[in-house]
Amino acid sequence: MKLKELQQGMKKKGIASTLLLNLDEQVYPNLAYFCSYQGFGAMVIPLQGRPVLIVPKMEEARAQETGYRVEVYKTSFFDTVKKHLGKPGEHGKIGIDQSAVSLANYKLLKKRIPSRQFSDISSLCSQLRLTKTPNELSVMKKAFFIADSIVEECFLSLRSSPHLFRTEHDIALFLEKKTLDHGCSLSFPVIVGSGKASSVPHYEPLPKKIAKGFCVIDFGIRYKGYCTDMTRTIYFGKPSRKERDHYLLLQHAQQQTIAKVSEGRSCAELHLFCEKLLGKLKPYFIHSLGHGVGVQVHEAPSLSPKSKEKLREGMVFTIEPGIYFPNRYGIRIEDTLILQNNKPVMLTSLPKDLLTFCL
Repeated sequence: MKLKELQQGMKKKGIASTLLLNLDEQVYPNLAYFCSYQGFGAMVIPLQGRPVLIVPKMEEARAQETGYRVEVYKTSFFDTVKKHLGKPGEHGKIGIDQSAVSLANYKLLKKRIPSRQFSDISSLCSQLRLTKTPNELSVMKKAFFIADSIVEECFLSLRSSPHLFRTEHDIALFLEKKTLDHGCSLSFPVIVGSGKASSVPHYEPLPKKIAKGFCVIDFGIRYKGYCTDMTRTIYFGKPSRKERDHYLLLQHAQQQTIAKVSEGRSCAELHLFCEKLLGKLKPYFIHSLGHGVGVQVHEAPSLSPKSKEKLREGMVFTIEPGIYFPNRYGIRIEDTLILQNNKPVMLTSLPKDLLTFCL
């Protein structure tokens, strides 16, 4: 994705080669973004010419699926990397993503590739990932279709077979199993918080009985390297008039905020607009309005009151206002959308009317 744009940015920064490293055997966002590879190894991207993936033998087949040139290192990983970076004194700076390299690995890098100057390219990569290409959007639309279908199946099962869902953990396990059944993985641990637990935004589901009241379900999958994110709040039992009014107010605020999405709109302005719609409930809105979604479930832009960013065509981001009354209950409604043709286009499609279920 956007390799030419990266090379153009490298030229402006005086960078001869960019080195994208994954030494921790986890998903490294920029390596996954630029070459769709998620294993151990490195990618060397020269200012001109073809990039090369440097991987161990056991990752060779997976690396070759990317379509890029692959070299398997036989003895020394760093010696092979250095070979593709060129000799000291003959080439310019090396670009690395300092935001994704641990201090220990950075020291190792300096030790194994001495006499070379390193330049941070994390902001350049972040800017390139801000807007999505048509190919990225095609993958993301499929990802959200799968995620929506999983949550919809969960709600249908809650209705038809409530005996299968005794605990918060049961709901989380259902969502996780269906994710695996679709050949996907979770983009973050499932959040299921019922009763008082719904007032904790990042609550971890427990093998305890589902409590009466609101239940916040925050769920996302990873499909072909891209993440989804959505939240729905349901109710176990019969909500009071006040609880229903709080839900309707939040739902209205979210819908009106989505309607304000447009090219050039300040992210901070959008957050403040939503706060204003919440009126007296504003103090209970304790997190940012939203965030970008892509190869990471949380990436730029940030839709916070202190954000300096503005919305641009092709950005994918969440709108997720929430209100949380400590030790009582919480409500959050989250959708992910893309700014396309100067309009918000929903990637999540599940209805948002309050669903109630028997305990």
